[in-house]
Amino acid sequence: NYPENDYAQNNCGPGHPPTTFFYGLLLRIIIGSWRVFIVKYVHDYIAEKYAPIDPI
Repeated sequence: NYPENDYAQNNCGPGHPPTTFFYGLLLRIIIGSWRVFIVKYVHDYIAEKYAPIDPI
C-alpha cells in the first residue's frame, strides 16, 4: 500500500470531510422543504393576482 492510495481512500472513500457532510445535510434540508417554498410562492402569487382587494 502506497501513501498515495491511502490519501485517495481517505478523501474519496466512506469517510468524508466535514464540509461534504455539511453540504449533504444542507441538500437534504433543501430537498425536504422545497415543496413548502413552492406552495407558499404560488399561494402568494395567486392571492396577489386574484384578490379583489389588497389585504390590510
